Amino acid sequence: MFVSLTALTCAVNAQQEEQIPLVYDVENTGAEYADPVLPAFEELPEVQPLTDPFEWADGSGRSTDFKDWSKRRAEIAKEIQHYEIGTKPTVDPSCISARMDGNTLTVDVTVNGETLTLTSEITYPSTGEAPYALMIGTSGISLPKAVFDGKPIATMTFRESQVNSYSQMGGSTDRESYNFVRLYPELIDNGAYSEWAWGLSRLIDGLQQLGPEVTKIDTKRIGVTGCSYAGKMALFCGAFDERIALTIAQEPGGGGAAAWRVSHNLEGVECLDNTDYNWFMQSLKENFAGDNVYRLPYDHHELCAMVCPRALLMLGNPDYQWLADPSGYVSMNAARKVWDEFGIADRVGYSIVAGHGHCQLPESQYPEVEAFIDKFLLGDESANTDDVTIAPDYEETVDLSIWMDWWGQGEPPTLPGETVYLETYKFEAEDLMTAANETGFKRVDDETCQGGAYVETTVNNTTLPDDPGCTLTAEFNAEHEGKFYIYALVNAPSYANDAYFISFDDNTPSRCNGLNTKGQWMWRNLTRYIDDGTLGTFANTLQPGPHKVNITGKEIGVKLDMICVSTSEELPEGLPTSIDAAEGFGGYNISAARGNGGGVEATITVPADGNVSLTLFNMSGQKVGETDSMPLAAGEHTLTVGANVDKGVYVLNLKTAEMSISKTFAIK
Repeated sequence: MFVSLTALTCAVNAQQEEQIPLVYDVENTGAEYADPVLPAFEELPEVQPLTDPFEWADGSGRSTDFKDWSKRRAEIAKEIQHYEIGTKPTVDPSCISARMDGNTLTVDVTVNGETLTLTSEITYPSTGEAPYALMIGTSGISLPKAVFDGKPIATMTFRESQVNSYSQMGGSTDRESYNFVRLYPELIDNGAYSEWAWGLSRLIDGLQQLGPEVTKIDTKRIGVTGCSYAGKMALFCGAFDERIALTIAQEPGGGGAAAWRVSHNLEGVECLDNTDYNWFMQSLKENFAGDNVYRLPYDHHELCAMVCPRALLMLGNPDYQWLADPSGYVSMNAARKVWDEFGIADRVGYSIVAGHGHCQLPESQYPEVEAFIDKFLLGDESANTDDVTIAPDYEETVDLSIWMDWWGQGEPPTLPGETVYLETYKFEAEDLMTAANETGFKRVDDETCQGGAYVETTVNNTTLPDDPGCTLTAEFNAEHEGKFYIYALVNAPSYANDAYFISFDDNTPSRCNGLNTKGQWMWRNLTRYIDDGTLGTFANTLQPGPHKVNITGKEIGVKLDMICVSTSEELPEGLPTSIDAAEGFGGYNISAARGNGGGVEATITVPADGNVSLTLFNMSGQKVGETDSMPLAAGEHTLTVGANVDKGVYVLNLKTAEMSISKTFAIK
């Protein structure tokens, strides 16, 4: 008898799918496995593309056999806890006491003599019969009511504030009063997502303990959903509790479905360097910021894959650049390979479409949401989730192969990089003055400035002025195609006087605001201070040939010493400060400034006995370290300022009662 290959493959996949559970009745099927190898940061290898989700943590090989997945999933869970969010502690059932007060579930968790109480009201459907499926909203359910109407699904909200504060304000030293920390004081440095996932799991403990006769809930049909920061929360909750049958992460952004590595290669998105570090352990940023992200032994495609073999739907919104949806697209496609390998790709999908507000699901996305709900919460096998891979903005433009095609093929390759030609053009602001410019600027002679003078705005322009005398124009000739940034050495005295309009060539100018340098001369990347909706995207890709950069005064009293146009994404080396600290001023000198593995080590010279203070600023003008005014004897001294200072460009200011000098330097 002849059997077609297609028919045979379908039969094998169907048989395999029948053997793979849709959900489990325990929180962690891999709880009994020994912890994987968790190397110190300096021992971690660099892997630039996405890590292989099937590769064992000790590097001994890989397995795509489903019987090994529980162990591999447990390894990923331990890595994420160890390097990123902190420990999600297990809780013995004897520590849980649950009850129903009307329709409100109350769960008491007692650990180390302390009790944490969680409450949540269950809203029951008006159709169907108990026990019902349940959708839990992390901090609420933002999915529209219409997708639940007429369905026998109960809903409830997990109030994460009952576990800890939304932002854990004040850092770890002020967290002793938080409920979670009362129970686990040794975990005070945890990120919020481990603790929130812990809290939601305790609600499920309570539902299991009471049973469907009391709660009217079928604990085999529990879903979790949330949007934005709560979308991340829903994803972590679904990944770390295998009793959740369906996870719908709505617009979770960076730190959610998006992969840290991919986001590192995008502009203007939430990435590992700039996410909210109340939500994650501080050590994640300290160890893995910048290019160190490639040393993470996992990435968030593996966080998503932890949901496997259960169901996961990710909803995105390309209209909001911060959400890093190109990264989420890559990550979800990488994660999907795990479900696909086990023949259950119908249990995972993504829908990333534009044209709607943040956390406002458009009707165009209703079908895929309803299909996942119907199939994985209500058991409707006719619901079609076979190929929910919708991302029209990225399907033809994002290269997936560079991130994952190496899996199972040997050593990870180096990511292909674009050639960046370093071009830097410098201009003295006073050299750009003409007679006509005197309607909007004035030249001020000052021997402490470069060229012996600077330019100051003399009028306020609420909107872009028609008067060309309010614009300084610098012309340059680009040698190569490239993305150019505008740097300026400015002195912005206050928040009310710290703005320009800027543009390249004849493009529409953008408002550059928030430069406030607190009355000091500091370099600013003007293209990072755009506040008209183009933040992070303003730097123009220019073709070879003649170009000009235009700086138009907006607010009075803003001082401009130098302009620098460069393809460098960081402040180009060799740019002077307003008072050149290398030469000193009146005998005062900052001869060296360098990172010392924690703070900044500065070598200074003082010409006479007296009081001196040091202040350290980042390139956003934020104070990141300072010393008290201290008496120093005449001579050379080495002092340390700041702590836990990341890589980047900084300005070190040395101040006495009579003078102030600064030095710009980079920590690499």
